[in-house]
Amino acid sequence: MPVLKSHLNFAVCAVALLLIPAIAMAQSQETQQRIAALKQFVAQDRQNLRQYEWVETTIISLKGEAGNVSVDMPGGGHGARLNFKNYSKPGDLLSVEVDPASNRVMGLTVATYLDDAKDAVTLDVRFMSLQDGTGYPAAGVLEAKAKNLMVNISNSGYRKMNQ
Repeated sequence: MPVLKSHLNFAVCAVALLLIPAIAMAQSQETQQRIAALKQFVAQDRQNLRQYEWVETTIISLKGEAGNVSVDMPGGGHGARLNFKNYSKPGDLLSVEVDPASNRVMGLTVATYLDDAKDAVTLDVRFMSLQDGTGYPAAGVLEAKAKNLMVNISNSGYRKMNQ
């Protein structure tokens, strides 16, 4: 929640900055100095934050529903991750990683189970792009540890078919 607090603090400071001219005209010299210091502090924080990357999580709710969907922004241009909790079964998770610049799928992960939660199954698929920009699943790993099963899949050598 630190990011949420920083966004709330930023929003409060932004509103305060918008009100500064009106407040400043009606206040004493001391108040004007405090407002100027606040404005400088907020500007410095905004400048300093440009040197950082962070994870931002957004939880989406529509009419009290869809609380199982969240968006993580790892920062540093590393994409966005859409998380769908309880997607198919209670306790499972489907995550889709997206390149924010192109909106292309970069990865897909599933954490679910067979009949019982102790029979966990995971799937991790990495996507790449062909020369013409077409996205494809380049590699995938399916694992069921309780069953001692691991399946590795790789796709390569793509070429257009004769038409």
